[in-house]
Amino acid sequence: MQQGAPVSPDGLWVWDGAQWVPNPQRPQAANPWAAAYESASFRAMLTTIFLAANVVGVALFIVFDGLEMIHLQGGSADDSLFFAEGMVAVLSVLGYYGSFIPAVVFFSMWLHRVVRNMPALGSPDARWTPGGAVGRCFIPFMNLWHPLLSVIDAWRGSWPARRWVDVTARMSIPVPFLIVGWWSAWLGSRLVSVFSSALQRANGVQEQVVGAAIDVVANLLLIAAAILAILVVRQLTARQDAKDRLISSGQLV
Repeated sequence: MQQGAPVSPDGLWVWDGAQWVPNPQRPQAANPWAAAYESASFRAMLTTIFLAANVVGVALFIVFDGLEMIHLQGGSADDSLFFAEGMVAVLSVLGYYGSFIPAVVFFSMWLHRVVRNMPALGSPDARWTPGGAVGRCFIPFMNLWHPLLSVIDAWRGSWPARRWVDVTARMSIPVPFLIVGWWSAWLGSRLVSVFSSALQRANGVQEQVVGAAIDVVANLLLIAAAILAILVVRQLTARQDAKDRLISSGQLV
């Protein structure tokens, strides 16, 4: 190996004049979990399917809120309204939780894969391990921001303009509005839902009606968050696949 040969930012690779090869003087790797690139496309597809199904479940919650407002304001006193409310309530709960749980599972699997792909794409110093990125999504309060940070780090690590992107370089890469919008919509829906729940538990009919109306807003935000999440999952997966193709073809060294 020539003296003064270019070394990758992480110190793990050195340019031998024709290709990047392992650096014999490399430091101890900080990511023993690193592996060869594997596309997250299948996991992204399953996540997309269940998030789309979840949108249907949330839409049924909106229908239930509408029926509840009619009921509270004294509309349609016959049993048909109560029957319709009951049926929609059951279908919405089944549709929402029947899709939400697998959506969370497959999203976690997808997140694990896109983080694990980072070293293969030139970012061996991922801010979290794949398991750590997923685990933090289930820690109370931390899960209010951590899934967002993990996705941002993976997005930046998939930057196709440069083969090697260490954490310092990643911090300078802008975050697309799509990712910010996704998480803002999700947080907004959670906050609005807390407010609407408080009103719906009130004793006054008018407060309950207002609470149901505000719950519609919360559910619309949740639908927006789910749609944006689908776009985030698909675009980040495509971004990683595109960078891997550039590396495999030798166009990015």
